[in-house]
Amino acid sequence: MSIGPAGLMLFFNTCCMRKFLFCLLFLLPLSLFAQSYKKSLIVNVANDGLLYYAYNFKMRSLCDDVKSLKYDYTYVDSYNYVTLTATCASKDIANVDSLYVQLPSGEKFSCCAEKIYTERKSMWQTRFRAEIDYDFWLKMYAADTPFKFVLVCKNKTRLIYEDSKKAWKKSRKKLTQIQEVISVNKQ
Repeated sequence: MSIGPAGLMLFFNTCCMRKFLFCLLFLLPLSLFAQSYKKSLIVNVANDGLLYYAYNFKMRSLCDDVKSLKYDYTYVDSYNYVTLTATCASKDIANVDSLYVQLPSGEKFSCCAEKIYTERKSMWQTRFRAEIDYDFWLKMYAADTPFKFVLVCKNKTRLIYEDSKKAWKKSRKKLTQIQEVISVNKQ
């Protein structure tokens, strides 16, 4: 018994259609739910090397009358620090003077914070920048539990931010992938 050209074509189309449906039904949904760092990273060539801009991150406030902290990181691979740029929204003006990052282990990194601007929207929005040591930045995302950002204002008020466990998993996954990309490109 031999299969003619029409039967061979029907068999081939059926096999291809099965593979297509398999991909459509089983593999596509996986890509829809996967967290990707690519939507949070821009890489460009700069005068001093490769520039990495990791953006669109948010951390909840542990203080009353203060909203979440929106932040991003900029890193140029010839520097030994990462620039944190963040926006703090609060009921009162936050004259941010310094920042420290506290790891779950208790280890801290402190640095000056430079105000970029303050403006009034529904709350006071203060935009500032700070430089975090590159090696410490790697440690920030190495632990299974979240670190804390503590903003110290000129009047000695402290604004404390920390991710929830759910938000930490997402942020940590994206940022460790970004750190991996940077590390591979530095070699």
